[in-house]
Amino acid sequence: MPHRRPRLLVGAALGRQRGRRPAPQRKQNRIAKLPDSDVGQARFLGYNRYKYAGTGLLYCDPATGRYEPYSAGTGNGVNAIFMTDDRRYPAMPGTEYLMESECGLRKGGAIVSTVDLRPELLPEEPYTFAVERRGGAYTMEMSGVFAHAGRATFRYTRSFVQDGEPIWHYNQKPGEYDGRFNADWTWTGPGGTLVDRDTWPAGSAYPDRFMIGDPHMNFYEGSARVDDIRLYVPE
Repeated sequence: MPHRRPRLLVGAALGRQRGRRPAPQRKQNRIAKLPDSDVGQARFLGYNRYKYAGTGLLYCDPATGRYEPYSAGTGNGVNAIFMTDDRRYPAMPGTEYLMESECGLRKGGAIVSTVDLRPELLPEEPYTFAVERRGGAYTMEMSGVFAHAGRATFRYTRSFVQDGEPIWHYNQKPGEYDGRFNADWTWTGPGGTLVDRDTWPAGSAYPDRFMIGDPHMNFYEGSARVDDIRLYVPE
């Protein structure tokens, strides 16, 4: 039997802004799939809004192609994150981030806001997000009216394995992967030592799943509305 692990595979956490609730008859945020594609796995397309004054977040200004402090943005950033097989945290589970933006590719370190939404334009100006699996690669796409960029579409594609970096658990079937990125991960803490063996073995398979929701229970604020979801599967 293929080795299977429960995972949060695809996420899209949509806009929050306290006190702004869309009228029921109006359209607000949209998530959609691109045609002729399978829904992705181990990719995260998220919208996070919160006040932050530390150094663990960055904002990419798409107009200049330069990284700026998170405070330079609107606080309504979209994170386009591909997971890879390296460990992000030394003392707890978590895979490392590959973050695409108009500023380039960034691995690890501060989390990058790829673009900033303008929630004050909702619901008249909705946003569309898409995740695509096709031709040995995954693609994330976001369209709408963004801060510092105006009306635009941003699209980022990575192959299953690109420049030596695999997309975490990309194989839907055992025959798509040969076990080369398998490892045992060890964590040591006050409660002892935990060894997670065979994190990605040969013979494994990870069917794709699609999730919408708030990825954290301890922060974020406000409400969101999703009014149009489409799934396209190739024949």
